[in-house]
Amino acid sequence: MKKKITYVSNSLIPSLQANSVHVINMASSLAKFGALDDFFAYKGFVKKNVSSLYGLKKNLKIKFYFLSQAPFFNFLEIFFMYFRTNKNSIIFGRNIKICIFFSFLGSKVIFETHQPISSYTYFERKLFYIFRTRISRIVCITHALKKILLKELEIDEKKIHVLPDAANKKKVIKKNKPQKLKKIGYFGSLIKGRGIDIIILLAKELKEYEFHIAGGNEYLIRKLSNKKLKNIIFHGYLDEDKVVLLRNKMDVLLAPYQINTNVQGGKVTSQWMSPLKIFEYMASKKPFIASDIEVLKEVLTDNNNCLLVKPNSISEWINAIKKILNDEKMSKKLIENAYKIFEKKYTWDIRAKKIIDICEEID
Repeated sequence: MKKKITYVSNSLIPSLQANSVHVINMASSLAKFGALDDFFAYKGFVKKNVSSLYGLKKNLKIKFYFLSQAPFFNFLEIFFMYFRTNKNSIIFGRNIKICIFFSFLGSKVIFETHQPISSYTYFERKLFYIFRTRISRIVCITHALKKILLKELEIDEKKIHVLPDAANKKKVIKKNKPQKLKKIGYFGSLIKGRGIDIIILLAKELKEYEFHIAGGNEYLIRKLSNKKLKNIIFHGYLDEDKVVLLRNKMDVLLAPYQINTNVQGGKVTSQWMSPLKIFEYMASKKPFIASDIEVLKEVLTDNNNCLLVKPNSISEWINAIKKILNDEKMSKKLIENAYKIFEKKYTWDIRAKKIIDICEEID
C-alpha cells in the first residue's frame, strides 16, 4: 500500500461507549499491519488506562483533537486538522465533518457510517449530499443500511462497502468443572431496547439459574437493583480482561435486543444495527440466544450458530435457555459453527485488511 491511513474517529477515548471499542480495535489492527499513519480521537473523561480497558496487547498511539465535540468547536478543529494531517495519507473514519472537509480539498476519503445520513444534523447531511461524489468510498455495517444509503445518496452501489462489526480472538478457554448452579450472562448496555426488562422477567421465572449482567452505569444499576432479585448479579462496567474471565464462566449468553433498540441519544437502530455483542459472543465459544430481528440474520442463523427467538416472548426465551442447557450435542454444534464463521469472517484483523484493500483500490 503506497499511502497510509489517517483514522479520524468521532469517539471519546477512553469511554464506556461501544463506538470507542470499535475504533480502538480498528486502529489497533490497522497499526498491526503497518497501515496506520495517525489515529485521532476526542479525549475522554473516564479515568481508565486505555490498554487495560480495551484489552490491547500493544500500546496504541492516539492523537487527541485539541477541542471538544461541541458543534461550536467543530470548524476550528477542522482548521487545526489541516495542519496536523499528513497530506499524502488516505482519510478514513466516522468523523463526518472532517471527512467532508478533506474530500473538498481533493484527498482520498473513506467515510464509515453506522447510521443513515438522515440521522446526522441538518448541516452535516446537507454538506454530505453536496460533496457525496467527492467521497471515494463509504463503509457501512449492514446490507440493510447500505440499501438506505443508496436510496438517500443516489450513488453507484460499488462505492458502498458492507463491513459488519467484529471481535478479537480470545485466549483458549479451559473447560470449567460442572457447576451446580447454571449461569446465564448478558454483557452490554442497560439502556432502553437492549432487553434488560426481558432478563429481569427471566430471572423471576427461572429462580434456579443465576443471571450475571456486566455493563451499565451506576445509576441504571441502582435502579435495576431495586427489583431485589437474589439470582441477578450486577458486575458494572468491566475492563476487557475481566469481561473475558466472567464470560468464560457462563453456560449461556443472551442478546435480547428489542424492536426499539437504540443508542445513547435515543436513535432507534434495530433496522440497520450490527451489534458488537453478537461477534464477541461468537468469539467466546459459548452458546448464545439472540432476538429474531431481520438485520441480525445477516450474520446469525437459527439453530446453526445460535438460537433465535421472538424478542419479547418470555416463553420462547425460557424454552431456548432450557434447550441449550439440556442438549449438550446441540450446544456444542452452535458453539463450533459460531466460532468457525467468526474466525473466517469477523475478526478485527480481517476487517482491517478489507479497509486496506479498499485503500489500495482507490489509491
